[in-house]
Amino acid sequence: HSVKDEMNGRFEGLDVISPCEFEVVLYLNQMGVFNFVDDGSLPGCAVLKLSDGRKRSMSLWVEFITASGYLSARKIRSRFQTLVAQACDKCAYRDSVKMIADTTEVKLRIRERFVVQITPSFKCSGVWPRSA
Repeated sequence: HSVKDEMNGRFEGLDVISPCEFEVVLYLNQMGVFNFVDDGSLPGCAVLKLSDGRKRSMSLWVEFITASGYLSARKIRSRFQTLVAQACDKCAYRDSVKMIADTTEVKLRIRERFVVQITPSFKCSGVWPRSA
């Protein structure tokens, strides 16, 4: 579940962009410990690396982990888009819910009126790297 904690009348993971536009952050189950790593390979960016000591093949995220143990945002985003598109095609509300194409984000148009962007995310412990 992504929208879970109400704080001062606000829900964590839900942002209202405008009266008809929303962003939902979907917190994924990590099933393995990923840590922020700043190894300088992407200046100004932090990446997530599998760090629980298990082999890459033992992680439930194996198809999204690079050979060097980093989590691939591109692979996750691509798979997530496919899953959401399949869910839209199969759901009972498929006449009301359409996926917006031509974007790297996962955005749904609901009843031709509302736009909901769904962003897969991980909650990570640890300090954000200084250079990021």
